[in-house]
Amino acid sequence: MLSIQDTSILSPQVQKIFERVRQSADFMPKSQMEKIMERELGAEWRKKIPEFEDKPFAAASIGEVHLGKLADGREVAIKIQYPGVAEGINSDIKNLTAILKMWNIFPKGMYMENLMNVARVELAWECDYIREAKFIRRFREILKNDPVFIVPDVISDLSTNRVLTTEYIYGEPLDKALHYDQETRNLIAESFLRLCFEELFLHRLMQTDPNWANFFYNNSNKKVLCICPPMNKYCCFRPPRALS
Repeated sequence: MLSIQDTSILSPQVQKIFERVRQSADFMPKSQMEKIMERELGAEWRKKIPEFEDKPFAAASIGEVHLGKLADGREVAIKIQYPGVAEGINSDIKNLTAILKMWNIFPKGMYMENLMNVARVELAWECDYIREAKFIRRFREILKNDPVFIVPDVISDLSTNRVLTTEYIYGEPLDKALHYDQETRNLIAESFLRLCFEELFLHRLMQTDPNWANFFYNNSNKKVLCICPPMNKYCCFRPPRALS
């Protein structure tokens, strides 16, 4: 969470360090990556993705992303989950709970058990690429006519619970948009405010991960690419009658 704060909270030097950590992480050995791909997509998976870059162009805490090209010429991004991540959630939560209790970090009344239960559920969602693909499709349908936001298409026959393949769309991380002119920055900010309210009051479905690395901006077509992680459906209040 610290890595997505701006310079009003973190010094520029510390922010750059966190940004490097957020944008890159250690990636799997090639042999391990190939075992996962073979298990998930079959022994002849490279025939399905004729051009596949063995070195990932992005890596994070639970997986890494590779660039590929299909036989029909489409460029794709293939997200591969690290082995054992989903299976280790319960033990990680138990260890974290034990540490927090030992350090007595949370004050009484914070309902730590409930907090850990929610964390366990949401971490499991994070590892469920089938669920993620489902919400990407829903969000893509919602935003299909949006003037600014676009969502990449899911390549269903190359996606499983541990591998997620989508079309690759060019752009640069949104936190790099500070060097754009004021009109462009205004467009981006206004569009996000609009999307936030539309998600809450119209679509009842929200992209709830605040990490700016989930959004890319293409200045050539003035589009914002949404890389959508698992989302939560809002059902705790009714939309205003005028927007129903």
